[in-house]
Amino acid sequence: MPSPHDLRLSTGLKRSLLLFLLLGFALPAQAWRSSLYPDSWTPPENASFDTDPFIQDFSYAGYRSGDESIPNITSPVYNVTDPAYGADPTDANDDTAAIQAAIDDAAAAGGGVIYLPAGTYRVDPGTNDSALRIQDSNIVLRGDGVGQTFILNTSYEMRRKQVLLIKPPSTSFGNEIAITNDLLNPTRRIPVADTSAFSVGDIVRMRWTFTQAWIDEHNQGSYWDASTGETPADAQYLREVLAVDTSAGWIEVDTPTRYSMKTRDNSRVHTIGGMLSHVGLEDFSIGNLQHPGTTWNNGDYNDPTKPAYQVHASWLISAEDTSDSWITGVESYQAPGNTYTCHMLSNGLRLLRCFRVTVADCAMRRSQYGGGGGNGYMYRIQHSHENLIRDSIADFSRHGFVISHGGTSGNVFLRCEDRNTGRSTGSSGSYSTGGSGSDHHMHFSHSNLFDQCHVYNSFFTASHRGNSGTIPHGLSSAHGVYWNTSGEGNNSTIVRSEQGRYGYIIGTSGSQNGASTPTGGNTSPIDILEGVGEGNNLEPQSIYADQVAKRAQGLLLAMEADATVEITSAYPLSPTVYNYESGEPTYSWSQVSGPSTTFEDPFALSTTVALPSEGTYVLELTADNGTTSVSDQITITAVQEIIPPLENTASRVAVDEILGRSQDTNLNPLGYYVDSSNKVVGGTGSNGSRTDSNVVYRYNLPTLPAGEVVSGLSIQFQINAIRDHSGDNYELDVYLLNTADPTTTGTDLFYHGPDDASHAFIGSHYESSPHNNSYTLPDPANVTLTLDSGEALTLLQSYYSGNRPNQTEAALRFNLDRDYGGLGGSALNRYILEDSASVSGLTIRTMPGTLSDWTAAYDLGGLTAPEDDPDADGIPNRIEAFFGTDPSAATGNVADITTDGTVSTFTHPKNLRPPSDLSATYEWSPNLEDWYPGSEGPSGGATVSFDASTSVEGITTVTATASEVLPQLFIRILVQQNTL
Repeated sequence: MPSPHDLRLSTGLKRSLLLFLLLGFALPAQAWRSSLYPDSWTPPENASFDTDPFIQDFSYAGYRSGDESIPNITSPVYNVTDPAYGADPTDANDDTAAIQAAIDDAAAAGGGVIYLPAGTYRVDPGTNDSALRIQDSNIVLRGDGVGQTFILNTSYEMRRKQVLLIKPPSTSFGNEIAITNDLLNPTRRIPVADTSAFSVGDIVRMRWTFTQAWIDEHNQGSYWDASTGETPADAQYLREVLAVDTSAGWIEVDTPTRYSMKTRDNSRVHTIGGMLSHVGLEDFSIGNLQHPGTTWNNGDYNDPTKPAYQVHASWLISAEDTSDSWITGVESYQAPGNTYTCHMLSNGLRLLRCFRVTVADCAMRRSQYGGGGGNGYMYRIQHSHENLIRDSIADFSRHGFVISHGGTSGNVFLRCEDRNTGRSTGSSGSYSTGGSGSDHHMHFSHSNLFDQCHVYNSFFTASHRGNSGTIPHGLSSAHGVYWNTSGEGNNSTIVRSEQGRYGYIIGTSGSQNGASTPTGGNTSPIDILEGVGEGNNLEPQSIYADQVAKRAQGLLLAMEADATVEITSAYPLSPTVYNYESGEPTYSWSQVSGPSTTFEDPFALSTTVALPSEGTYVLELTADNGTTSVSDQITITAVQEIIPPLENTASRVAVDEILGRSQDTNLNPLGYYVDSSNKVVGGTGSNGSRTDSNVVYRYNLPTLPAGEVVSGLSIQFQINAIRDHSGDNYELDVYLLNTADPTTTGTDLFYHGPDDASHAFIGSHYESSPHNNSYTLPDPANVTLTLDSGEALTLLQSYYSGNRPNQTEAALRFNLDRDYGGLGGSALNRYILEDSASVSGLTIRTMPGTLSDWTAAYDLGGLTAPEDDPDADGIPNRIEAFFGTDPSAATGNVADITTDGTVSTFTHPKNLRPPSDLSATYEWSPNLEDWYPGSEGPSGGATVSFDASTSVEGITTVTATASEVLPQLFIRILVQQNTL
């Protein structure tokens, strides 16, 4: 079997040469990319948060922004079972004090590993807000693995408490410094009123207020009111300072801004001291004894007489004011004796005011209480930024993964799975909760990424929350991305996006793969939705992984697309560069090949290049940021002139305006006519002067060389009224006026002789009334004149004098003549087109002469015959002419193939003006032996239809649609020279 893209030539025919482009494939799935994430994507520095749809750079999430691996700390080790601590792993005694003592000793020594060997360790918070607390940096709490080491909280009186709390004793804040300019695009450079408040390495918090102006701008006045204080808390963003420029008045932070920050909304920034870092939780199971209560209603959490009151807002793990830390290999578990099957009382794992934390390979399952007020959440990311939650599971809960509060952004959920939401165990093992799904929960968290996540009996959502909550939850998100989401179970809609500005659902798959983009809560415009049911074929499968790989390069360079342009002294070059490092890169342009050229400024990113002569110019840009150097090339083909397609720019010309006269009310309408010398003159409407009217339409005509061949002209017009008393047939003539003034001599647009088929009969109409009266036809005649048949018609030299038109605006005049009578005598024009008449569909397509004319334009050393192959690439001249490839330079692979099983798409180059004596067709075969033209096939078998379209860049896209799934498919292009 030939390999895909195999080019084979057959020269066995004397009068035709066939090109076999064999596309053999087993019909793999067709890959696709989001329109917002092309292969050339770079971080969108110039995109507006307020107006543009775009995908941000999410590569900064997790420990040390992903630049470093999570460390494996090996010493010092504090074994909680050592005699110094005396923890009992047999589940017989309370170990709270023993484990806490080991934590405190490690903290006093500057850090270390608190090791819990396999076994069960009982803990109880007593009167404290947590059973165990880490309040110093560089502490790792490590077990022997999930299912080996167990931490069991034995108290169910846990209202607003945590089993394990990571939190510093306190934090401190520097003075708030105003941000001096509106930041409307993603940027790492923050202009501030006073740079002296900041140093490299500082952790800072940027923030802005939900002012009434912000509320009104986002159409949220029905939910929030700044005058009454009924607004969310300030939006805030944690960042690290990487550079300070005192003279320029800015600081540079590690991660781009995630939403617009306006001075109007009191945007400011201040330092934070005292946050923890390098804290780790590793490899253990954690759980809580169940509550013996039997009633678990949604609103019971504020009733002291109900069990829900005692478990409300409790957490297995809560990390607060912590950065560059990790929680890996930690799972909840069902404690022995938990007959209600719960793992926890209410909530699982929370990150509160955390920054660059990685949560990996974790599982949180089965809450006992899933009531209102913040219960039954497996993971909650709150007022936290640039955290990575990967390969983790949420199961059997009110909400699986939750994001909440203003400014919570940059968080990435990678390959996470949410299962069975809207459930908690209660005292029966299962009951329905008042909420479900994994959501953007409240108060404008935004710009977060869910990447390759999966749901089973659940869904992901960023919906408007309306008036839910004491301060309405309201607008929950903007610019959030759901990338390549899959689903199973009982929810047909697995992802919903109802975000402010724009939100994005890109690719879904699975047995349940539906998506919705409503616009409730004044969230127009509608969010972006692409690739429903096509997530398996989305490229890249993980946008986070792709962006991490891009950032690892340090410097990205995206060149503009190759182009064909007219010769010019200054062609603009505007590539895109993104530098992940501080400072400005240096640039250097050079020429790789082609005619001699010069750059206006060879050391500027954006510059111009001279293209003084025809030829192909290959240019290269090198960018260097001091650490990384990257290069990319652009190929520009310069030609003498480009013939654009003729746009349908017709507009009717009012004769009265052209002739500068007032309308004569005795005539309807005033007109003009052609006299015996072919000159258009005005009718006065008096003394019996003729008022037979022509109609003129103006077109912007392309520049065509003299003698160029026109392959098509079609005109659609409507005759609304006519006057005549002869009953004769009429013909339509099209004339090109040398100026837009119809009173000048007209020139017949095409050459044609008597009885030429290019004239069109439109029938006859007889009226016995005087010829100067006007009558409306009962049924207006719609006439199409198409000049595509027969021999091509040559443009007249009179207009295209010197290979250029005499003026930039020309006009076409339509004359209706009787019985090929010409323009003289009694056969003068006798028709009227009313003002409502229209002309449309005017197209002029040009083509060169023969194949020999085409090859003559190249220096082929005499190898100009159709079957010659001067560049020895296996493609003869006539095939090169059809493709529009250079016969003097070897051509590589010409096809690009994709397929999804029944619809196969491939592209190939196409000469926009191929020689007139070449033709091409497509055929298909199931076996390389039997070949069938489009829409045909073996008797009783499959058929394949072809649809081809060619872009203005000269790339033909061919779609081959099979009537059934084929195990293999071969397609060939037959290019034939038509000779007499």
